[in-house]
Amino acid sequence: MAYIGKNLGTGELRLFEQIEYGPYNDPRQLAPLASSRVWLNNGGIAVAPMKDFNFAPIAPTIGYLYSGEVVDTGFHVGGVQARLCKPGSRPRFYSSQKSWELTATSTSSLTRYINRFTDGEVWISTATNSRTGTQIGWRTTETTLPRGVRYVMALLIGGGGGGGGAGGSLQHSGSGGGGGACAACCVRLPENGYATLTIGGWGAGGTNYGAGSNGSYSRIASGSYWCQAGAGAGGQTSTSSTNTAVGGAVTTSGNNVDGTLFASVAGGSGPGKNNAGNAASFSITDYAPEGGTLAFGSNGGASGGSTGGGGGGASAYYGQGGAGGNGAPGSDGQGYGGGGGGGGVALLTQHAGGRGAPGHIIIRY
Repeated sequence: MAYIGKNLGTGELRLFEQIEYGPYNDPRQLAPLASSRVWLNNGGIAVAPMKDFNFAPIAPTIGYLYSGEVVDTGFHVGGVQARLCKPGSRPRFYSSQKSWELTATSTSSLTRYINRFTDGEVWISTATNSRTGTQIGWRTTETTLPRGVRYVMALLIGGGGGGGGAGGSLQHSGSGGGGGACAACCVRLPENGYATLTIGGWGAGGTNYGAGSNGSYSRIASGSYWCQAGAGAGGQTSTSSTNTAVGGAVTTSGNNVDGTLFASVAGGSGPGKNNAGNAASFSITDYAPEGGTLAFGSNGGASGGSTGGGGGGASAYYGQGGAGGNGAPGSDGQGYGGGGGGGGVALLTQHAGGRGAPGHIIIRY
């Protein structure tokens, strides 16, 4: 017989190690088996409802990247054998809490690895194949949730570009930096290996009539799949009001067995003097049968005025562009991936552009 519980009986299938389950109030759809009366606890109680033990098998899916990860249980409901999800194969983007997140801390990118082991443990570490750092998945033999994480949801935000510097003697104003792109994807972790995360740094603001520097991209790569949220370009120094720094773009390997992109938006551009930075917005529908959609949007930075710097472009996920300077330095981009504002002209004075906001990655299960 198939058996659900913590103890292994002679000749029984230890099913709880092979399926995805949660508490009875789990927001994911429950399998029909969840309402059954079954043998539990190795015969200590012959027949009891699963609800009495706050135990609920999660329903399988159709049409999602992780839909094929199922196990035949040996149980029957209405004469049909019940199929359930394998552990770690029922992710949600809108889960109750973030499993992990990290923001870049400088102009340089950060690298982390999602290490998955055959026993089901998953760690996000600074080294490959390491059980150090932050644990986000536990062994399938344990009762801690989540267990055996195999699929994760990732939100990627590229770094914002720095605003251009301004020089007073030539009446040059800085254009705003571009905002970082945003991408949401579902990724399959290797059976025994790692996925690579790159968290993009920000672009520095330009000084001494100089251009701001580009931000750097944020990226996830696992198996044959990769997805990248591009960074915003650095702002320039010019007398023109049309000197635009482009926002970052989203690029991927293309959807395949190891990953799929389900929401994306480019970063807002950072224009030249007289102009406010461009906004960016998008909506994310959860990549799960339970659905649910949330909209996100951020404003570009304000213009510094007719002789001031351009505003920085926005990144859609809480990344407002910095304001252009008006006879003053440009403001820094805010949040995640916002572009820096351009420096504003003041006679015989140089004003730096604002720095872009850092890249960011969120991992959920």
